[in-house]
Amino acid sequence: MPSSVKPLAVGLVHLIPPSTEPHRSQARVALAAYAHREGYCLLETFELNGNALRDELALEALDELATRTGARVLLVRGRADLERIAPLAGRSGLRVHAMPGDAA
Repeated sequence: MPSSVKPLAVGLVHLIPPSTEPHRSQARVALAAYAHREGYCLLETFELNGNALRDELALEALDELATRTGARVLLVRGRADLERIAPLAGRSGLRVHAMPGDAA
């Protein structure tokens, strides 16, 4: 039986503070479900929440994971700054795909 290999993806969720734990979990689960419906293997989801240091660390970790694994897609949920993400995506070879219809 042939197995289908799903393209590797990393996720990025932009959370608007203050975010509760249930809200964070819902945003992450929604992105994982979206990745599954679209046929991606979601490796990890990173969060942006407006804290400059944490956001920068999250983007650095995302970049490192994408480079190390060869992920090709960055799935974005919420109002992430796409202009800020574009250079990172370009360096890592990621195609940015925004989850339609929501603002986490």
